[in-house]
Amino acid sequence: MKLIWKFNLVLLAIFAIGFVSAGYVSHIVLQNNAREEMLHSARLVMETALATRGYTSTQVGYNTNCCGLSIQYRHIGVGVAARNEWRAAFAVANFGSFGNLRRNERLF
Repeated sequence: MKLIWKFNLVLLAIFAIGFVSAGYVSHIVLQNNAREEMLHSARLVMETALATRGYTSTQVGYNTNCCGLSIQYRHIGVGVAARNEWRAAFAVANFGSFGNLRRNERLF
């Protein structure tokens, strides 16, 4: 065998070893990245579910011919922060509504 063939064979073997090792390393890195992305998505879904579960809203209203009273209680618990809100409105027929419970925030 000539020297050039031996040299080409050694270079081909080194190239093949490098190519296989680069493929293996990239496979491991891509698997880890996919696992981390999946865990991140799962955490986001869990946080969304917990935030939805932590929201409670209740409204009580009493209306007569001339006036009405509406009271609303909200509990918003997201993570470790929890917030309670009380809102009330007093409505007089043909005149208007007074309070901090706006029409677009009412349940009914």
